[in-house]
Amino acid sequence: MVLNLHNHDEWFTSCKKFYYNTPELWNLISKDRYINTQKVLETIFNSITLWENPSILDIWSWTWHLSNFMSKFWKVEWIEINDSFIKYSENKYTWVVFNYWDFSNIWVLWKYDVITFLASVFSYNKSLNEIQLIIDSINKNLSWWWYVVIEILNVLKLLWNNSFSKEFSETYLNYDFCYNMSIDILNSTLVENIKISEFWKEISSSKSSYRLFLPAELSCFFIMNNFSFHWYEENNDHILLIYKKNEK
Repeated sequence: MVLNLHNHDEWFTSCKKFYYNTPELWNLISKDRYINTQKVLETIFNSITLWENPSILDIWSWTWHLSNFMSKFWKVEWIEINDSFIKYSENKYTWVVFNYWDFSNIWVLWKYDVITFLASVFSYNKSLNEIQLIIDSINKNLSWWWYVVIEILNVLKLLWNNSFSKEFSETYLNYDFCYNMSIDILNSTLVENIKISEFWKEISSSKSSYRLFLPAELSCFFIMNNFSFHWYEENNDHILLIYKKNEK
């Protein structure tokens, strides 16, 4: 394996957020949110003609239960850049292989049959250069005629429901989460501010931004890089898109 950590400071800053450094908390937050994703993935995977025991690489998805679910069908490896997540996951899901890698520029000696970017993690790639780096890495590590699965926000639905410009709160365990979201129109990004309090005392705050992809825009990136569109599925406020790698 050859690993080069690219200059993606925001990725590493994001992965060190309080709730990511507290895996039990994040597992609670995300579990219900991705129950439907699991159902959609099962439908999609059952529709794909696969040979016995194909290999899947899950990128930064922070969703152990989905990796666990996929491992029932396939050989699963998981890439992460948060130490707390890896330690927690290795103890909880001993049958899944976890790796501390940055996928922005990685090359391995084998090929994967499916690569997944769930939980909107692909949207951390905001610039054209970052997007191209990731697609190049997918191309290098994905077998011919196999698939990349990408989950993005359903931008048009969320805009229609005016879901981006608002504040709301959620409570998990003893922690209160206060969200404030807005759109940076010029850069096509969602800006998310989160404040976390415990017993009414603020203990953490963070700011993140995510690229808002339209399905047609994302498809253009992949089609220009030797992929063909394969599947589209709406999943509540998200969309799952699958692209098939073509033979050169």
